[in-house]
Amino acid sequence: MATSIFLAKYFGFYFLLMCVLYLLKPNQYKTMVTSFSESPAAITLGGVMTLMLGLFLVMIHTVIVADWRLLVTVLCWLVFIKGWCLLACPKYGMQLGKKMVGKKNRVYFMLAFYIILALVLLYFGYCDRSQRWM
Repeated sequence: MATSIFLAKYFGFYFLLMCVLYLLKPNQYKTMVTSFSESPAAITLGGVMTLMLGLFLVMIHTVIVADWRLLVTVLCWLVFIKGWCLLACPKYGMQLGKKMVGKKNRVYFMLAFYIILALVLLYFGYCDRSQRWM
């Protein structure tokens, strides 16, 4: 349970901070994503680092239960899958990065989604006291 709470806080703060960064400096973020998506070396390095982080997360947290901890497990697996996909299909990662930056409505939808997800995770990390005894 302690690992689930820690990871809920970790993912919650990460998503929230990344959204705030984008809202404060959208042009800088767009430039960064564009230059990253045009560099095969950056895609490969990002894929290796993401795969290593994802493998670590999957190894320490694979909790399959019918509560909020399943959300944390799914996020861990998504990090692992993203790293694998960046290494297995780098051209797709490059195309996806370019598409996301070009669509303003899509970016704002993703921002809203990640802010809500961050708040839900932070709630379970800090405020939910219903299962602290486990």
